[in-house]
Amino acid sequence: MSPPSSFTSLSSLLWDWKKNERLASLPEPGSGGIAADINSFTPPKVRRRWQILNRLRPSFWCNSFVESRRNTVIESSAELPVQLPESWFNGQDPRPIFAVVIGIDRYPNLPHLRGAVNDANAFSTYVKSDLNVPPERVIDLRNEQATRAGILRTFHSLRQKNQHQPRKGDSIILYYAGYAGPQETSINGIQSVVPWDYNGSPDNTIPAVTSLELIAQLVELKRTKGDHITFIFDSGGSSRHVYHHPTGAVSSRVAILAAGAADISAPLSQQDVVSGNLFIVSACSSGEAAREVHGRGLFTTALIKLLKQEGSTNMTRANLLARLPQITGQTPSSYVEITDCPMFDTGLVPPEHVAYPIVEGKPQYTVHAGSLAGVSPGSRFFVYRDRSRLAKKKPKVFVADRISLFTTTLRPFFHSEAPHKPLLKLPGAIPYGSGQRHDLVVHVPLKDALTPLYQVILKLLHNLPAAHPYLFLFTEDHTKADLSVDVSTNEAEPKSLRVTVLDERVAAHGYSQIPTRIPLLDDEIESFLLKAAHFYRHLNRSKPNDSVGREVSIEMVKVVVSGSRDHRRRQRHRNAVNILTHGVAEVLIRSHESNDYGFKISNNTDKNLYPHILYFDNSDLIDYYPHGQEVAPVASKGGVLTIGYDSPSTAAFTYFVPEGQDMDAGFVKVLLATKPLDLRSIVRPVIAFPDGAVEESKQMGWGSGEGTTGCERSEPHSSEKEMAELWGTVMFCAIQRRTGSKVA
Repeated sequence: MSPPSSFTSLSSLLWDWKKNERLASLPEPGSGGIAADINSFTPPKVRRRWQILNRLRPSFWCNSFVESRRNTVIESSAELPVQLPESWFNGQDPRPIFAVVIGIDRYPNLPHLRGAVNDANAFSTYVKSDLNVPPERVIDLRNEQATRAGILRTFHSLRQKNQHQPRKGDSIILYYAGYAGPQETSINGIQSVVPWDYNGSPDNTIPAVTSLELIAQLVELKRTKGDHITFIFDSGGSSRHVYHHPTGAVSSRVAILAAGAADISAPLSQQDVVSGNLFIVSACSSGEAAREVHGRGLFTTALIKLLKQEGSTNMTRANLLARLPQITGQTPSSYVEITDCPMFDTGLVPPEHVAYPIVEGKPQYTVHAGSLAGVSPGSRFFVYRDRSRLAKKKPKVFVADRISLFTTTLRPFFHSEAPHKPLLKLPGAIPYGSGQRHDLVVHVPLKDALTPLYQVILKLLHNLPAAHPYLFLFTEDHTKADLSVDVSTNEAEPKSLRVTVLDERVAAHGYSQIPTRIPLLDDEIESFLLKAAHFYRHLNRSKPNDSVGREVSIEMVKVVVSGSRDHRRRQRHRNAVNILTHGVAEVLIRSHESNDYGFKISNNTDKNLYPHILYFDNSDLIDYYPHGQEVAPVASKGGVLTIGYDSPSTAAFTYFVPEGQDMDAGFVKVLLATKPLDLRSIVRPVIAFPDGAVEESKQMGWGSGEGTTGCERSEPHSSEKEMAELWGTVMFCAIQRRTGSKVA
């Protein structure tokens, strides 16, 4: 559940509509009649909201609650539910947080990075703004400040006993973005950090801060200040993945280090590090590399966005990696012993100071927070019957049972617990544990022209129609969102919605606008949002497996056709160049030649793996399944499977850029399973546009004019059981450009 600082104006608008439907027939302010006199004291913003309100009511109120899901409830209340003020916490604060945030990209003796300082700045801002950590408790080291001596001095200062340093039991967050040594030299996720003044010359006068040195620092920090420590690395990787694009647009954050002795005074064991509450998070797994694209690290960008969507207290260490959207070419990993606690181990009081009013119903409690506040099935709450008990008694845990727009009924999380007890003075509920992940998060501004969109939002958040399985979150904070929806500013076109892609995985490559405009019609808007939710649900779903980068290899190559014009004698061969590098495949579209591509999958695991390849096309938010014959396994222990060439039973994959565009972007996702999967429920028919024309589809799986369409229509059905059979997933970004177009 996302903890907003206050309800948005969109929430206020929907509340007015929901509670004051009896005013639908009243004239708007200033139009004469019963409401004419209020025009003189109604501010413009209120008058505008009144106008939008009246547009909403006639077309939607008559059938708004005709159909609903079992877990939908409508609770009455006298005023708009808002979260409790900070004073409700009665002086109780979360466990104090101290942070050290290090970012280095202008190395004097190594190729420059472009995103490490940006990432460190973004994380520092998150800590100060979202976690409410006072600036004096955050130590920021950037470039020249982050020398070897400066880093070690900072760790040493954390152990000091004074009012400016953490006390024993406080929460400590350590963050590092920059170069790190190869993963082969890391110990339980602790990497060798490359300071700004690192010198790899033969005399090696300034070495890296090695894994052993960092471990020694952490052992002393645990001994003096406790083990409530989180260490985040957006750095490092396999020595095979040292890479820097000539323009600096894409770089890996791994460096081959000169040999140097670790400066430690006592032997260390693995137990010294990974025991207790210490939480180590790495941006990638073995065989991969932490990467930055166009000035931002992929991992930090995804992490901050997830924490903003979910809330730090809702995000537990156990579910962080599972809920993190899949990152192209990277599989984040973690090392932790105690998992059932918040991400930053801040105790029961959330750093965001979020709590909601709660009332006693029959037979359940009702919390004044619903789907508009981000509550989803499975969301958990700590319930305090009395504010004074906040510091005295461990609270009972309740889980969302029935969810409406503004309220949620709760049931005990543990079924063995007794029924709820009467509430006392100033009760409240603190969110503690996310429910189901929202499939789509949409940024929506407040504008008169977006009235049809608000009608659809009401319908979707009330789970109407009951058949759709998707969870939405609509927000005015664009930093949380996948897409932004606004009115098109092109006056030459009919009124329509303009959709901006906020997904940095493709936006970083210059793809930010979906070229298709959505007509301002209820059915068209609803259809688009449902398809977009379907798209992002399956795009972000992943199966983390830290063996993928080490034991599975995927290449993408151009397919060359040779031989007779008789297609039965034609042979398809691969070009020698693998265009898939560091999570990105650059596909150059040439108008006068074939644009067919194939794949080579190598399997060095001890299991036969069945690959399923999906293509997610951002231009129209359609996903494709490479339909073929019986899925062939990639044999274990060195097996190789080629798709699109060297085998008559598989077809190539054809790419193109739609007319009117210089570039297009999408994701290729490879699902690896231990048995063939039935994933027809993921496949959707192409979108039919209002004029009846059907957008031409990329023939994923059927190139060179062979075969039939690769997008088979099928009725949706549950794929949860099938997804449970996954061994791992790999995803990369496919950027298609017309030859001669400008690279972002």
